[in-house]
Order: sequence, then C-alpha cells, then structure tokens
Amino acid sequence: MQHHKWRTIIIISSTESLWFETRQGFGQQLEAASIKMLKPAAFEPGHIKDTMLREIRQSGIRIVAVLAYDADTQTVASFAYRDGMSAGFAWILPRSEGLPVPALLGWIWVKPLLASKGMQAFT
Repeated sequence: MQHHKWRTIIIISSTESLWFETRQGFGQQLEAASIKMLKPAAFEPGHIKDTMLREIRQSGIRIVAVLAYDADTQTVASFAYRDGMSAGFAWILPRSEGLPVPALLGWIWVKPLLASKGMQAFT
C-alpha cells in the first residue's frame, strides 16, 4: 500500500471471531504505516447487504479489504461486479485458494512470505 501511496482504506469483515480479530490486527498495522482506515463495515456471516457496497462507492474510497470466508467473499464480489465496482477499485483479500469466481478477476491477493535471509517484508 505504501508503494502505491494508498493512504485510505475501507475494511469489510465478517463478525466471525477469526475475521474480527484479523481486522483489528490489520487495522493496527495500517495505523502504524500511517494509512487511515475508515469506519470498518462488519456483517453477520451469510447476511451481506448490498447497501454496504453502495455506501463504499459513495465514500469515494477505492481501496477495499475483504476479510471473510469464501462464501461471503464471493457474495461481496458478485455485488461489486454487478454494481460496476470492479474497475477503478483495488479489492484486497488475505488469501486466494478456493475462489475461482469470475467476479474476483483482478482482485489483489495478499500472501505472507516466510521470513528468509535478507527478507524483511511480505507481499
């Protein structure tokens, strides 16, 4: 995010404990990197409202991280694709396995790398 000078992000996350805790940790890392996180949007698993995406589009922020299990991620991707929020947005997911959905084409997958000699970051 620093490489592209992205300074503001919105995080959409499931209220499932794994993703809630991930959101908190991610938020702390963003804050440490001087990246502003707008009010995160949370949803109950299986109950994503498409109004959430409309609010994101209206906010003007184009960097969105999605922290959820596969089914909910696919629903978010479908809503985003349907509403024309694929082009011009950077959608970030913490992993890529098991999600062969056309609506996810062009999304950014974050994959932590194991530390090795000389490596000080992840991509």
